Amino acid sequence: IVQASLSDTAKKCLDEISKDYPGIQSSALIRAMTLVFLYFMEKPEAAEMFEMVTDGEIYESFSHGDKHIVKVQYSPSGMIDLHSWSKILHMKTPKIVEEAVYRITSLHVERDPKLKAFWDTQILPQISLILKSVA
Repeated sequence: IVQASLSDTAKKCLDEISKDYPGIQSSALIRAMTLVFLYFMEKPEAAEMFEMVTDGEIYESFSHGDKHIVKVQYSPSGMIDLHSWSKILHMKTPKIVEEAVYRITSLHVERDPKLKAFWDTQILPQISLILKSVA
């Protein structure tokens, strides 16, 4: 189990995204976001998009306000992947989960046409595929 700290803003965005997936718990959405984030971090063009989103006001807004602890359970192989990525990225495991949620929800809200297209054509279909498999 990973305990991540998410802002009110991020929780609201998660709630908005989850409306499209009735019956899916927020922990499943967070797992899907983490998986998609790590998958795309291996691709240079996608990693560049995730870096671009950190320059925006939307991403910055996630670091403000009250924080809530969320507990997300990963499979043993998922935990191994997270641990490996934490070493590669020099981040603690909960921070990777937080970054995944913040960067992906930023893409969801982003108005920049290039980033919005990345959300619509790359990120959202992957998240949907994962969530449909657990529904």
